[in-house]
Amino acid sequence: LVAGEDAGDLPKYGITPSSTDRIKFIRISHSMVGRNPFRLGSILTNVLRSQVTRFEFLGEQLLSKSRLIDTIILRPGEEVTDIERDSNSTSLQLCIDGDVPSPNLGLVGRDDIADLAVVAALTKTSLDDDELSFSTANTNNATDDSTQFKSTDNISNRPHHYTWSLRWTGGNGSESSALCFVKAIKNEMKLSRIRKMKEKRLTQYHLGAQLLSIRRWMRRTRPHALSVALTVYVALGATAWYFFGSTILDLALRARRHNLLQRFLPL
Repeated sequence: LVAGEDAGDLPKYGITPSSTDRIKFIRISHSMVGRNPFRLGSILTNVLRSQVTRFEFLGEQLLSKSRLIDTIILRPGEEVTDIERDSNSTSLQLCIDGDVPSPNLGLVGRDDIADLAVVAALTKTSLDDDELSFSTANTNNATDDSTQFKSTDNISNRPHHYTWSLRWTGGNGSESSALCFVKAIKNEMKLSRIRKMKEKRLTQYHLGAQLLSIRRWMRRTRPHALSVALTVYVALGATAWYFFGSTILDLALRARRHNLLQRFLPL
């Protein structure tokens, strides 16, 4: 991926990383990782391509468990193109849940993916005690929440791990990668604050900590191997029944008619 000519459009008041900051790892994955592993498309992809989605997901899980680096995983739509986006009719949509909304297949340009990766790499997202307050450089007449971001909440100095998906859309998007980045950071901070409040409330109840552990485990689990195993064994069983099912039934009826089981297996 090569960033476009306007890749320098960074958040106006964003802070660039310094040499003393943690390493930030930007990984470009694909949207299939966030899909349900029991979907037909996911099953075919895993079966025909040696469970590539499963190993992609395991790689993302390994990064998310790191306490030494910050990670941002970008999952582009299922169809990546070299066509340049028409900013007059098409906007860039970024979802912090890591799943491209359906039913759109998720068309997105390589230039937008590269631009967002550059913005994420060159803008500091972990601060100690400083207030994060920035807006984008090309928002002279913008007034909505997606174009400006001011927060009195401090970003924790603990490592953060974000998983974002992006695609082109006709509406409900942003004009540039910098705007998407600002909006995503704002939503991540809001979601983190809400999640901490819910977890704190849940732990106050009996067996709340155990239930919280189960929820976290389910959120981290994608049974790709199980979906592939079920598909393969069901297919093998159906094939065997198609070729040998009538023979097996005939032998079973003959054995029952002549009481062969009682002869060879006396009680």
